[in-house]
Order: sequence, then C-alpha cells, then structure tokens
Amino acid sequence: MFDNLLIAASFVVDPYNFFIICVGVVLGVIIGALPGLGTAAGVAIMLPITLFLEPAQAIVMLGAIYAAGTAGGSITSILFRIPGEAQSAMTMLDGFPMTKRGDAGRALGLAMTASAIGGVFSAIALMLLAPILAKWALRFGQAEYFALALFGMSTVTSLAAKSVVKGIISTMIGLFLVTIGLSDVFGVERFTFGNEHLRYGISYVPVIVGLFGMSEFLRNAGTIVVRKHEIAKDSAVKTQFGVIRVFLRMKVLAIRSVLIGVFIGCLPGTGGTTASVIAYNEAVRWSKDPTKFGTGIDEGVAAPEFANNAACGGALVPTLTLGIPGSSTTAVILAAMMSHGLTPGPNLFIYNHDLVWGVFGGYLVANILMIGAGIWGIWMFSKVLNVPRSVLNWIIFILCVVGAYGINNNLQDVWIMFGFGLIGYFLDKYGYPLVPLVLAIILGPIAEAALIKGMMVYGSFWPFITRPIGGTLLFLAVLSMFFPLIRNLFEKMKKTAGEQI
Repeated sequence: MFDNLLIAASFVVDPYNFFIICVGVVLGVIIGALPGLGTAAGVAIMLPITLFLEPAQAIVMLGAIYAAGTAGGSITSILFRIPGEAQSAMTMLDGFPMTKRGDAGRALGLAMTASAIGGVFSAIALMLLAPILAKWALRFGQAEYFALALFGMSTVTSLAAKSVVKGIISTMIGLFLVTIGLSDVFGVERFTFGNEHLRYGISYVPVIVGLFGMSEFLRNAGTIVVRKHEIAKDSAVKTQFGVIRVFLRMKVLAIRSVLIGVFIGCLPGTGGTTASVIAYNEAVRWSKDPTKFGTGIDEGVAAPEFANNAACGGALVPTLTLGIPGSSTTAVILAAMMSHGLTPGPNLFIYNHDLVWGVFGGYLVANILMIGAGIWGIWMFSKVLNVPRSVLNWIIFILCVVGAYGINNNLQDVWIMFGFGLIGYFLDKYGYPLVPLVLAIILGPIAEAALIKGMMVYGSFWPFITRPIGGTLLFLAVLSMFFPLIRNLFEKMKKTAGEQI
C-alpha cells in the first residue's frame, strides 16, 4: 500500500498533472453551477480535448470535472432555488431558505465543505475497498433495487409532517408522471395521447426546475414591490468557514451520509441523485425534530452534499473494476478510457497499475482543491445578488428557461417546465409538499423497472421478500412508513407516564 501511495503522490506532484487537475476542478464548478448542463454533458463536451492527453491525465481531468461539477450544482440551488445538478435538488430544500434569511454564506460554506469531505472519503474508499465494494454491488438483483427504491420513498410520512395525506397525494402525482412515455421493459406507449414529444417520457430535470425555480419566480412576481434603489439584503455573500466546527456535532450524520453515498454509488445505474435523496431521508428519519427540515437547517444542506460527492467515488468502483458504469457520467468516462485503449476490469489493476493509482491520487487531490474552486465560484455567482430583487427575479426566469432547454435542446422541455412551475406554485400554496413528488420522480422509474424485470426473472413476488438483502430492505421500508406513528405513540405513552408520576 505504501508503494501504491508513492505512485499516486509522484503523479500528483508533477506540475503539468497538477495543472490538469486544477483545470478540471474549475471547469467542473462552472459546469455544475449552470442549470441544465450537468456533469455528464460537461464531461462529454471535454472528451475530445482529453484525446490529446496521456491516458492517466485524461481520466483524472474528467474525474475532477465529475467531482467538482457535483459540488458546483449546489451554488445555484442555494442562491436561486434552481438545481444546477439533479443531485443538488435535495440541497436546495434547506439551502434556499437559509439564503432567504441572509445565511447564504453559511449554506454555501456547508455545502462545499461537506462535498469535499464526502469526495475525500470516497477517494479513500476507492483506494482501499474497490474490489470488495464491487463484489457487494454485484449481489444486488432486481429485488434489491426495488426494495431500495421503495425504502427511499417510504420516508414520505416523515417528510410530510404537516399532512401525511397530502404527502401521499404528492407522491402519487410523481409516480404517475414517471409512467408517461414508452415502457422501458415492454416498449409500450403509456399516457402519450399521440404526442410524439411524450413518447420518451418527461425528463425529471425540467420538472424539478419548474417545481422549484419557476414556482419561485411566480411567487416573487406576486409579492415583489419594485422600488427605485432596491438592493438585496443578502448581497454581501461570503463563505463562512466558521461552519467547519459545525461538522464536529454532525459526526454521525456525516459518517452515515458518506457510507450511503459510497454504497449507492457502487450500485450500477443509481448515482448521486439517489444517494442524496436517501441521505436526506435518513437525516430526517433520525432527527429529533424532523419538522425543522425544509426550513433552512445545517443538517439539511450537509447530508445530501456528503452523499452525492461520496457517490462519485463510489460510482468509479464498478467502472474501473468491472467495466460497468455506476452513473451516466462514469459511462462517458468509460468511453474515454476505451478511446485511450484501456480495458476496464481486473486486468486494468494488473497491467496498468501505475495508471490506476495515479488516477486515484489525482481524484483525491481534486476533491481537496474543490473547496478553493468553490470559493471562487461562490464569489462570482453571489455577485448576482447585488442587483435589485425585481431584476433578480427575471434572472431566475432566464436561468429556468435556459436550464430546461439545455437538457435535450428541446423546446418541449421548456413548456413542461412552465407547466410544472404553475403546478408547483399551487401545490405549495395549498400545503402539498413538493419533496415527496421529487422522490417519486427520481426513485419511481427504478422501482418500476426492478419490479417488472424481477417478476419476469423470479416468476412471482415471493423472492422479493425471501432474498436476504431485499427482504430486509422491504421490512425497513414498511417500518419507515409507520415510524412517525410509532414515535408519536411512544411520546404519548412517555408523557402519560410522566403525568401519572
């Protein structure tokens, strides 16, 4: 191991290699902060350029873009309520309320530091546990994927503390939306009504941008009073590194979120979005006061950021050890490796040993450098908050339109974003929580595909229950649904016992 670490260090200290890592980190922050672009598209755009680099340099640069882009998505999520990346949607839930009360610097500092910590630990896990974690990931069949998705959605009862019924209705709306388009398994059209644009379903990024970003524009449009010299109250945004001490009291949350991120990242096809959702849900589940989530608390910003960057390193595990991409971005990185004549798999660690450890070292340094690049990105984007609120609202509108169009370069996505902006505005106005709807949109396709494929493979639902990992997750999902009820019963019993004494 010491020799391997020396190989990694010798790669990183080379000035040209270090410069490439820095370039990748800066580009990643910019790509992540631009709504609608995404790390997968950003890595794909940079792919032709990396053909002029050495194989190790190319992979490290793309890995740095991946890690920094995942963290950069939190900038616009926190400042403007527009997720730069899909996995930043959960960060937005508590990050934007902090911005509204003038704590944008604190939220951004928390997000960037948590992202760096998650990324560093995932890089260490990548170095130490890659073969072991890859073997565990291979044990996940359709039953386990279904149970995992159901487990993620089961927290609707905790997230919808004000009205569980409204939370369930919001979840049902989300589950209906993911059934629109061609079935992934059977190829049958569902709820398209002859519309060609709906054949391939509704992309969840325009939906999320509409539900949160456009609805924020509509809400502000109805309340903003234009004044001659109106200046944003929170215009002076600075990263508050005093928040680092906050992580000392979030040790358990940090460990739990990082472990969730690494493990979920190792599962092919899941990625940082699922990891951030489950990490946020677990933070809510284990909180002493779940009702505070969504109002702007430190844990609500840190938990998803720990997890989504940890998932980046986790996603590289099956990519390098098995040749199976853990996410859409690692699929592009896999293509870059093949274009350089590299074959991912066990032989990569045997015949390209120095290259692998050079990549590991570069990825670790990229996550450390991410904090510095994040400060620069925060400073640049926060300058927008110096403009009057009435003008800022139109900036939000433009970002929403550009973000929705940029996903597939399709005007239909812009109309979808407008539609869900109205839906999000009225749902929020009448007390229907938006988070369960987002959970259903993200996890619904995973659950549906796993259930159908599992029924075809197993022949019945019984193996979903009897398989050890899948059955355990299903049991936990059911327990999770009734967890708030059980907790309330215990609190009432404790209160009654106290009164009797």
